[in-house]
Parts: sequence; C-alpha cells; structure tokens
Amino acid sequence: MTTTLREKEGTCVDLQTPAIIAYILRLSNDQLIEAWRSVDVNDDEHINIPRQLHLIFLHLINHYIECETQATQQTQVDKADYQACAIPLSKKLSSVFQTVLTKSGYLQVDKMAKDFYLEWFREYLSKAQSDPETDCEGVIDDTETKEKHVLFAPASDINQATLSQAWQQFICCEPTIVHRPAFDAVQATQDLLAVVHDDTQTDTATRMMIEIITGITNRQRQQLKSVFADAQQAGKNPKFELYECVENTLVKGKTMMVLLTLLLRPAEFHCFWIKQAIQRQDLDLLVEMLCSLTNYEISSMSDYYFTSEKSELLADINQHLMLNKAAQWIVSKMLDAKRPEYVDADKKLAKTHLTELAQVLKRKQQKECKQFLAKWLVENAYSQIAYEMEKFSASSGKTLTSVVQRTMGKGHAALILLNILGMAHNRYAYFCGKLRDAMKDFHASQDVVIRILIGRSEKDLAAIVEYFGANNYGEGTTLRQCVKTAVSGSFRTSLLRIAGLNKKAQFRDQAAVPNMNDFLSTQTCSDSESDAELQAPKWQSVSKSAPAAATPQTMNTGDFDDAYADAYVAVDCDEKAVDVVDVSCCDVNVNELGHFMLEAISADTADRLMRRLNGDNGSRDIRREQIIYILLFSAVLFLKQTHTENTADLHIDKEKLKSFLMHCSDW
Repeated sequence: MTTTLREKEGTCVDLQTPAIIAYILRLSNDQLIEAWRSVDVNDDEHINIPRQLHLIFLHLINHYIECETQATQQTQVDKADYQACAIPLSKKLSSVFQTVLTKSGYLQVDKMAKDFYLEWFREYLSKAQSDPETDCEGVIDDTETKEKHVLFAPASDINQATLSQAWQQFICCEPTIVHRPAFDAVQATQDLLAVVHDDTQTDTATRMMIEIITGITNRQRQQLKSVFADAQQAGKNPKFELYECVENTLVKGKTMMVLLTLLLRPAEFHCFWIKQAIQRQDLDLLVEMLCSLTNYEISSMSDYYFTSEKSELLADINQHLMLNKAAQWIVSKMLDAKRPEYVDADKKLAKTHLTELAQVLKRKQQKECKQFLAKWLVENAYSQIAYEMEKFSASSGKTLTSVVQRTMGKGHAALILLNILGMAHNRYAYFCGKLRDAMKDFHASQDVVIRILIGRSEKDLAAIVEYFGANNYGEGTTLRQCVKTAVSGSFRTSLLRIAGLNKKAQFRDQAAVPNMNDFLSTQTCSDSESDAELQAPKWQSVSKSAPAAATPQTMNTGDFDDAYADAYVAVDCDEKAVDVVDVSCCDVNVNELGHFMLEAISADTADRLMRRLNGDNGSRDIRREQIIYILLFSAVLFLKQTHTENTADLHIDKEKLKSFLMHCSDW
C-alpha cells in the first residue's frame, strides 16, 4: 500500500516510503538530533519506542515534505492534506522499524537510547529497505511465515547493536558529572551576563563560570553555548560565544584551559588531543586516545579531523610519527573503528584463540608470532582479551604482557599492543598509573590530569578516583589530597569539582557524616539519638547500641532561629547585606543542596520550620511564595555546615543567595 498525494490537484510531493527512507538516509547527524530533540524534550537520553518512535518519523516526514515543497515552489496545498497522510505513514514506518529491532535481537523492548539511535538508526532503516522480507510500504503482520527468516547475516552481527549499547553502559558506569534535569540554560545565561561585563565582578564571574560549567554534562554545556550566543543583542552588544566570554574573563591560565576544554564537543575534544599527539610526535598519547575511545567516538573524531584539517588522519599520523610498517597497520585497524564491543566474553572463542596462540608460540617463528599477536589484539573486544589474558596466565603460569614484550621487542608496535593489554586488563589501573606518574611532576604533566579527568568525567571517573586511593597509587594519599597539594585557587577548585572531590565528597570520606539534628536540636539526648538514627545518610552505618551520631559540633543554640531569620530578611527586605562576603552563593551547588536537604535535615527540624511558616494553626501546607523561605533556610544551614572551620566569622550575602535560589523556587 502506497500513500501518495500525486492525485490531488496542485500537489507534487509523493509520500512513498522508499523515497522517504532514501531521504532519511541522506540526513546528517545534526538533522537526526533535531528530530530526536523534538520528542525527547526533557533530555532523558532515551525514548519510549511504542509511544514516541512514530513521532520521530513524523518529524522526519514533515521535514521531507517541507524540503520538497520548497524545491518545487508549491504553495497551493493545505498542510492538513499532507498531515492526513503523514501521520498514518509515520506509524507504519515505526511499526516496520520495531519489527527490524525485534528480528535483530534488540533487548530493550520499550526503550531506545540516543547513542544507539545516532549510531544504528540509518543502518537498520537501510537494511529494512533492502531486505525482501520487509514490507516498507505497509505494516508487517505475516509474522508466522517470517519468524524463521533472519534479517541479517552472519549471526555474529545480529546482536552487535544491542551489545554495543550494553558496552556503552558498561563504560559509562560511574560518572562524576551527570545530567542535571533542573538545569536552566536561559537562567544560567542571564546570571552570567549580569556579571561578565562588569570589571568589578571578575571574581564573581569566575566562580559562577566554574560552578556552572563543571556541574553540567557536555550536552547541557552545548545547550548553554547556544543559548548564550543567541541571548545577546546586535549593535551595541554584539553577539559573542561563551568561550570568548571565558577567555575575556580569565584572560589566561590553567583554569581557562579547563573551562574551554569542557566547552568542546566530544569529537572536538578527542580531535584536539589527537592533534596534540601528532604535533608533539607523542605515540603514547595517540595510543591512549585510540585505546580509550569507543568505535563511535573514533569514527566521529576521524570525521571531525578530516573536516577541520582537510586531510586524512592516518596519513598525517604516519607522516609525523614515522611509524614502522607493523605500527602503521595496527593504527589503521584501530582507526577503522570495527573492534567488537561487548561485555561478556565468548568462552568458545577464547578456547580457539588460546589453542592457536599455544601452537604459534610452540613453533617459535618470530614473524608469525608478531602477526598473530597484532591481529588478535586489534580485532577482538577488550572484554574478550581480558578473559583470555586471565585464562592464559592460569594455564601457562606466564602473563601475556611478558609474552608480548619478549616477542615484539621495544618498537612502536610493542608500545601500542602493551597499551591495549593494559586497557583490556584493567582500565581503572591503566588511568590510575598515568595519574600517578603525572602527580610526580604535576606542573610538567598538568595536561595529562586535565585530559583524563575531563575525558572520563561522564564515563567512569568516580571508579578511577576510588581505585586510585584503594590501591595506594598516591603512596598513602588520595587523589583529592594529591590535587590539593599540587595546585591551588580556581584551578584546584575546577579539578576537584570535575572529579567529584569537592565539599560533598569530603563528608563522604568522614567516618560519620554530620547530621543537622546534632547542630540544631534542643531536645533531650535520647530524642537526638533517635532522630539521628532515622536521618543517617545512606553511606553511614548506624548501630542501635552505639551513639547514633558523631559528637555535635559547637554552635549557638539559636542557630535555627538565626538561619530562619536570615532567610526571612533576605526575602522581605530590599536593603543590601552589609556583611563582608566571605562565602559566595556559588558555593551552593543545587544538587548538593538537594542532597543535603534530604539526608541531613531531620524531621524535627522540618517540623520546626513548618511551625515557623504557618504559626500555630497546625497546617501542613505551604504557599508557593513560601518555598523561597525553605530554600534560603536550607542554604544557610548548608553553607554553615560546609564551612564548619570558620562558622564564627562566616558572612553570607543573603541578597545574592536569594537571587541565586529564586529560579530554583519556580521548579
């Protein structure tokens, strides 16, 4: 069944599925992203396939119609005529695509991740179009006669998309920077523009930039860049980019480098370090980048390099790094980005590989051994290599690392293969070793720290940080202590925030997390202990037979009333605070504040605050305009807790704190 509008007088757009699919296959990634964003309006990074996939197709069909009508200059047709055909057609295409997913072994029945969509959407659509068993002009309903057919061959490729998705989730297991649903790019832009043009507020602008840029994901940073550029007026205030704003504010230094690096898109970030490797003739840096990227990231980086440099990446690598033939072949295979990506090793395949390896080593043919090792290490998944390394060591009493070193020698190829083995065996140890070496001469190796912290921040940096301390890579010091010792100022603040080692992390490291009930309660000791036990944070173990909280820190008994009064004055009074500003509102991270409110403010404290708001009428409801009281009250307590070393001299500009929290009160 074909849906067409050719029969309608004055129309020329032929809505046939082959033409539409061919059009979609020609679209760029940016155009596919635009279609995704029209559906995933909350940036959830996934969609519900039954409910939302047809909406993506509808957006693409409408885009096709718009382009076709503009190309033929047709203006006589009512858009409603097109929509009457486009809507059912989008549902049919969605049904066809879901059938393709099912027959391909796609495991996520209801959800589709954005990364999967960008990498596989066009390929699945093209396979559906070319496969004779797939009816692209109607809904496939003859399932009984088609269940026996396999859409793709060989069988090893059927689940590759799903396996790659699982691998991506495995890599991005413990990020330190996560998506912030409450982030408002428009509000953040307004906050920045309010201070960046004022030379007297350079310090405030710097703190705000660090707070915002290090606290959101790369996707949200790109959104901020776009909104920031569009928010400025032409004429007296010419349009300029966010990176220019950062440069003008910070002028120079490592903090500026960190923030500018964070503002790069992933492909730009990866390409930047590849260029650095080429310029410095640094093979170790090149291999680190190629080993640590997924296939999709390598492909995107290579495409961006060709676009920006107008030359082939492999040719430039061979020209500047002067690799031998073996190393050239290995690098070319890595740049092909066809390494299998899956989490669970294939035990039968491992048995085959190890048998072949034993036979090759037994023959003691140097050339044959080198060829086998190179081919094996560049054409197999990292999880497969790790499993086979373990089995080889258990059966032979030797390590594959020693075998590679003895066989390959000390040339370029040996360096590359040893890096592959290191990444496969334990990627946390791989990066911890590089961080350890960089910390020995931090000022000469700052680029290494910046590259690893930013590059892994949305993947597994939290696990790397933990592994660094647990396995004594710092020789008795944690990564946080190493950074604090090596650098200071805004550069240190930026690195600690990226690594998740800011103030919130400090409390996690303590034996007992301070409970706000300890600071504020005027109840009896038994009441305090009971409430502290109920309010203990999840990472704090509490024994009923032991005291429920650490020894209360010394604070005035009127702190509750003082904090409430501070919040009340900040809301109701227009006069500016006269205190010296020792603590900036930028010290309040909204995620940390929310966590603090959930974990640290006891039920007793909340009840007392409610009584303050509603008097003695016993009401449990609050008005919309009272939300700011709660936020300010909590923020004051939060700042006092995070600055416990100087609470006696703590001064907070309540007006700035109020302005900072006003947009939060509208959530």
